[in-house]
Amino acid sequence: MIRFRPITEADYPIAAQVIREAFMAPAKRYSVTSDTCPIHPAAYSIRSLRQDLAIGRQFYVLEDEEADIIGCVSLRDTGEYIEISRLAIDPLMQNRGHGTALLEHAVDLASKQGAKSVRIFLFAQSPELAHWLRKRGFFLTDTFDVNDVPEPVSTYVRPIDSPPPAHMRMLVPGDEPQLEDFLLRHIDFSAMLLSNVRKGGIINRGEPRQATYLGAFDDGKLIGVIALCWNGMLLVQAPRMLDELARTIASITSRGIEGIVADADQAQRVTQVLSLPIGRDPRVMMDSYEFLYALDLEKLQVPPELANYRCRRMEARDVPMLTDWMVEFEQESLNRRLPREEVEASLVQIAEERDNRWVLEGPDGLLSTTGFNAATREIVQVGGVYTPPPIRGRHYARCAVAGSLLEARSSGVKRSVLFTAHQNEPAQRAYEALGYERIGEFRLLLFRGPVEPKLVVPAF
Repeated sequence: MIRFRPITEADYPIAAQVIREAFMAPAKRYSVTSDTCPIHPAAYSIRSLRQDLAIGRQFYVLEDEEADIIGCVSLRDTGEYIEISRLAIDPLMQNRGHGTALLEHAVDLASKQGAKSVRIFLFAQSPELAHWLRKRGFFLTDTFDVNDVPEPVSTYVRPIDSPPPAHMRMLVPGDEPQLEDFLLRHIDFSAMLLSNVRKGGIINRGEPRQATYLGAFDDGKLIGVIALCWNGMLLVQAPRMLDELARTIASITSRGIEGIVADADQAQRVTQVLSLPIGRDPRVMMDSYEFLYALDLEKLQVPPELANYRCRRMEARDVPMLTDWMVEFEQESLNRRLPREEVEASLVQIAEERDNRWVLEGPDGLLSTTGFNAATREIVQVGGVYTPPPIRGRHYARCAVAGSLLEARSSGVKRSVLFTAHQNEPAQRAYEALGYERIGEFRLLLFRGPVEPKLVVPAF
């Protein structure tokens, strides 16, 4: 009678041997060597097993009637799903149902741990194993290239008590209503995506506000989207299938990634899946965790000082001063130096189009500026708030923001969001004084130049 149990240290040598020998035959069949694919389990060792344990993989062994180990499997909880890997049966004991029993045991363990799905990553050159998985309820959801691996990798998913996700595809004209409906359900975290698709459209011709949109679908309904924008930035709203979306958008683009703006947890996952630089890496210009704030505009607390000033949309006469201010803003807030000519040209266009930038004006001139970096009929996202250092601390910024929000409210907008760095306590006090409440966390990650993603190799 066979039985399953957690691995012990005494099992390491035989477990590593079972994994190595189980994968040896397919490696020979497809001419896989340690040179062409050093991560292939045909080269598995005790050291490999210890490394897997160190990163959180849980191992279980299958014993026969004589307590000999004849199989092995690993589970790893990623937070979004449980990954099954190192599924191996001693070659002498294969084709007796042991592999199915071990797989079902792994799925049962995942279910008891609360997982909604389990996933297995396969080399695309494994048609027999793919067929075996499909017969056991797994569905192909993604195939992608991985750096330093000579063939594509496929993702197979088996939902637990839920239907499988169907597929991913590029969004095309006609998908706008479903995309907008999905983004509106996550509007506080999706203002930039919603604003961009309405202003730039769903086709990417490389012009401002345009993006390449990749969607994930389940039973025909959009469940996640990732957008690679005209400027190389990634915008993300994907509660499900985020890994597959990130890998796929990276594999189909011919340009590097210049940054991410997204919910902090989703941004973190994308950096892991694509092995993007973070923190103090010299390629990183800025890596900031930001508090996300939201405000129902009917609850806006208007500063009484606003009555002493005039808040108006910027005009052509404001361009010289605002050019100085916004160059300083980019350096201070985003740690980047933009050419003055580029900033000036942008402001000239904003003034001509009377786009979303305001100034606060006093008797002696301009005092502060603010803008919306996303604006729709439902929501505005405040950004680019700046007051020159010598006159800070006098509530000019909060007056400017309040003035712009009053205009938005008068046009029918109901809600506003913004994000500001954890360490920027003066800004947080100013926004909270206007009635904003903290609702989540964003991450703003900017690179010094385009970064080529390096797809992280999953466990096979």
